[in-house]
Amino acid sequence: MEQEAIQPSAEELVLCKDSSIICETYLFEPTNEETRLGFLFAAGETENRNGVGKPLLDSIITAIQKEYYRDSSRSSATSFEMALHQANLILHDTAESGVRDWMGHFHVALGVLAGSQLHVSVSGAGAVFLARKSVITNISQGLSHFPITDPLKTFSQVASGTIMTRDSLFFTSSTFDSVFRSVDVGRFSLEHSAATIASRLEQLYLDQEHTIPLSVTVVTLLPQYIATPKKETPSRRMAQPVDQKAPNLQPRIPLLIKKTMLQRFAGLILSSAKGLWNISKRWVWPFLKKSSSQGGRVIVEASKEATKKVHTLSVPKLSLAATARGVLKLPASSKIFALIAVVLLIALTTSIVLLRQKQASDQAIQAASEQLHQARTKVDAANTALIYDNRTQAAGLLDDAQKLADQLAEKHLYAQETEVLKIDIQTQQDRIQRISRATSANSHVLGDIASFTNGKTPSRVFFVDNALFTASPDTNTIIKMTLDGKASPVHQTTSGIGFIASGAMQSSDKTILFNTSPVGLALFDTKDNTLIPQSITFPAPKPEITDLAVFGNRLYIFDATQKNIFSYNKTLKGFIGGTAWITDAAAQSADIKSLAIDGNIYTLSAGGKITKLFRGATAEFTQAAVSPALDGATRIYTTDTMQNLYVLDPANKRVVIFTKKGALVRQLYIDTAKSLADVSVSPDETHLYALDGSTILDITLAETATSSPPPAL
Repeated sequence: MEQEAIQPSAEELVLCKDSSIICETYLFEPTNEETRLGFLFAAGETENRNGVGKPLLDSIITAIQKEYYRDSSRSSATSFEMALHQANLILHDTAESGVRDWMGHFHVALGVLAGSQLHVSVSGAGAVFLARKSVITNISQGLSHFPITDPLKTFSQVASGTIMTRDSLFFTSSTFDSVFRSVDVGRFSLEHSAATIASRLEQLYLDQEHTIPLSVTVVTLLPQYIATPKKETPSRRMAQPVDQKAPNLQPRIPLLIKKTMLQRFAGLILSSAKGLWNISKRWVWPFLKKSSSQGGRVIVEASKEATKKVHTLSVPKLSLAATARGVLKLPASSKIFALIAVVLLIALTTSIVLLRQKQASDQAIQAASEQLHQARTKVDAANTALIYDNRTQAAGLLDDAQKLADQLAEKHLYAQETEVLKIDIQTQQDRIQRISRATSANSHVLGDIASFTNGKTPSRVFFVDNALFTASPDTNTIIKMTLDGKASPVHQTTSGIGFIASGAMQSSDKTILFNTSPVGLALFDTKDNTLIPQSITFPAPKPEITDLAVFGNRLYIFDATQKNIFSYNKTLKGFIGGTAWITDAAAQSADIKSLAIDGNIYTLSAGGKITKLFRGATAEFTQAAVSPALDGATRIYTTDTMQNLYVLDPANKRVVIFTKKGALVRQLYIDTAKSLADVSVSPDETHLYALDGSTILDITLAETATSSPPPAL
């Protein structure tokens, strides 16, 4: 049976008499170019908050509408998820600016209808109900959490499904099922248009004298022959974004306040002083007052008697001894009173000092707690941005979080939390720069060749025929290390050969061609471990050979004095030719540091620039930028069987991996390295071998995820 054509019909219903509550409904229909994305429906409710509520709600819905219809080539599900992500980011920025009161009252129901496909999401207490054959179902159950605690998860999940003709949808802000009985809603929904259903709901609301604020977008899906010809869905409305902040809103309260031992001691002193004062006022003071009155009368009478006998008054000189004697002569009650006064004075002074210290400490802890919360929020926001490959925004958020973490570290507060935060920031920054790291889980020391090199550090390592080869710069001893880490010298005769400086391997015939100092060449055959000098005529009397590469029967040498690469052909005893190979003047340079060849030649220049050359001319190659820049790069490596280029950057302890078109694959950091000199890669690109001083590291190049697909919201 042929499926009936669906004609959506929509009507808005806003029931809100409370001026402190903002209720709104939204209907957006597609233009001709956006038809495949279908219709967008929403209903929302929030608090007015001094005029901030409506602009905030409008800006969120507008952002969702713009992002959803921005790219009509995307699927409706992808567009909807991207639109929700954009709304979450705006709400996060709003919360970061100090406007957070909306989080306790932000109820929104959203849905898109593209053909027969329906996708819905809600925030707060918002809900979407489906009426099918008089049965009412809350299809948004469990999609949101209330109250909202994390703005980045305001719209956190999406429910998707297929709708049918004669279905009715109710996008509600909140309390819909508590205001209307499901039996009434089901009865209204049978074979009625959206306008009729909305009218009956409004009448029922008024008849029952409800005052609960409510906004509802009613959508019916009737067959073409039942639907009214009149379009009830209005044209798309454009809301203005929020351009003002709520007045008199205070920043959020820190989430955590901790009390140190000093603060606890200060509190104990204060409570003790208060208790002592209460005891003194209730018991000690009346006793002292009575005793002092009696003592005072005795003193007055004695004074009168003494006045009769003394005719001249002399002022005695004050002294410490006299003061002490005077104190000792005081009545017992006066001594007790003086002692208590001194104790209270000391306690008061101590309490004031400790109180000020406590206040200063509390302020510092409060500021630190606030910074910690802000930094965590920014890291969460960066993680969300990375999910949608928004690397620029994520980088900015992580930079802000890093500054806050550094400030926290200087204060020596929340040390453990700060360390965890820094690790999270580093992890996210690694994701942005496509960084992976050599760890104990994916790398190990394969072996050490120090006993064969007389303490001198080799400069090159070559992977040939499932083994690694290097040469001692002091004795020219060639050392072989098998993949189980066992090392042994395989050639030690150096007659007629200069000191080995660099080289290039040729995997097809399992040989390594060394260039030597004084300038010359020597061919090492790994099959029989022979080292034979090679004849060659260089293009200049005193060439400066920076690097060489071998491909097939041809040798390519870069001479810095000539600013060019020279091509030679192989003979039985050496190489002949010496033809200048670079014909493109723009590619000629004196600062080429390294060569790699796979049919094309890749040159690595000072500053880390890679140039791709084909038949002597520059070929298309767009090198991705990395941070930090490759200013200290020394070596580039590839072969005709490999998919990638490997660039060694010893200064930053990393190997940067590019595709042969220049795209960044990843950056491999070898943080434990002390003196990186060279790298070699297995032909299948599963292992990278790094020469670090006299040790050789084996690093597994198992692909790590550099980005994650968007999660199911």
